[in-house]
Amino acid sequence: MTGDKLQKPEGAMGLSMAVATLVGCMVGASIFILLGPITMKTGPSLYLAYILAFIPAALGSAIYAQLGAAIPGTGGSYLYACRLLSPLMGFNQAMLLIFGALGASTMLAMGFAQYLHFYLPSVPVKVTSLAILLIIYLVNMLGLRMAGVVQLIMCAWMIVALLVFAIPGLFYLKPLEGAFLAHGTGGLLFAAALAFYSYCGFGIISELGGEVKDPKKNVPLSIIISLLIVLAIYALVTYVSVGVIPWQQLAAAEASVPAAAAAFLPGWIIVFIGIGALFATATTINAILMAAPRDFLALSRDGLLPEIFLKTNRNGTPYASLTIITIISMAALFSGLKVDYFATITVVGLLGVSAITALAAWRLPKKLPREYEAAYFRIKPVWLSVLSWIGFFAMVIFILLAVLDQPTVGVLCIIWVAACTAYYFAIGKKRKGKFGREILNK
Repeated sequence: MTGDKLQKPEGAMGLSMAVATLVGCMVGASIFILLGPITMKTGPSLYLAYILAFIPAALGSAIYAQLGAAIPGTGGSYLYACRLLSPLMGFNQAMLLIFGALGASTMLAMGFAQYLHFYLPSVPVKVTSLAILLIIYLVNMLGLRMAGVVQLIMCAWMIVALLVFAIPGLFYLKPLEGAFLAHGTGGLLFAAALAFYSYCGFGIISELGGEVKDPKKNVPLSIIISLLIVLAIYALVTYVSVGVIPWQQLAAAEASVPAAAAAFLPGWIIVFIGIGALFATATTINAILMAAPRDFLALSRDGLLPEIFLKTNRNGTPYASLTIITIISMAALFSGLKVDYFATITVVGLLGVSAITALAAWRLPKKLPREYEAAYFRIKPVWLSVLSWIGFFAMVIFILLAVLDQPTVGVLCIIWVAACTAYYFAIGKKRKGKFGREILNK
């Protein structure tokens, strides 16, 4: 049934589906699409870049786990900042997430097409990019449960494919060629900033908190379990990748993991891994199109966006926001920009979201003491303060590193935030209710 209010599919996502959503969101792009560009920046120290990138991710995940356990709800990023900081911060929080999501969906569509082109050179890259966005859009139009089942299947294939590559690869390692830090400490830090994209999805389940079964328990559990799985996969795969072929060859490869696998695995397994790469990219697009439209819905419920974004189709999908995100991502494919540019847009947008969320977590025990005390997962206030401020500054540092690498992304982000702030003061001042309270009470 189509309606003006969110139709909450009670228990639509259990713990396993939530973990699959997070793992699928985090793993795909970096390992299969960005491995070459990241290797180019740092050389044989590739796996160290991923370990460094894990530091802000671990801090951020603890913060999201705490907030998700205390105040779960649809459009979590907006909800956290709105209730704990200010409505303006909440609005810009949601819009930064949408900014990052648009960059991610575009980048991933391009990456999917590049991988398919590696196996089927006759298939047009642009057409493939458009097609994968359209297919996943249609899957999500069938509802959250259907999108979650598809996510679970693709995620399982992807993990098996990576393990089939990485575990045998430990027996084919060669001595590293050249300096461990091929481009010095600076190159390692820039690589780590780009590698942070690999973990950016750790908070995406918060956008679906209102649609997760037993969210106060399963949101924090899914974040913790997923991040540990992803760290293990990244450390293993990157260590093997620079150990089985020269790093220069890995950096130049159109499809990095299959290129590394070709050094010691038979052709049919390489095809299996290639399909896993396609699924990995598709899972991340799917997770984005599952989560990002919920921020439009949360903003619309508070009167900050038109009521059309409140409406859902008979499958409970907020179709207007899903359609807009898909159309903009398709249009961005014709911009002529490279894949790492859209990756930087994603990093800056999602790091901005995480930085604001860190400040929100700092205020949680005093601002909402009842919700904090009732949380399934609870960090002591003193340690939560320490994590929040360390996390905030870590996010800011990584934002600066990303912007130094792609300065025009920083300018674009500033313009985006300024435009959103102007819109808020033009529209938001007409809103008399308590922002975010409706979501919390659902």
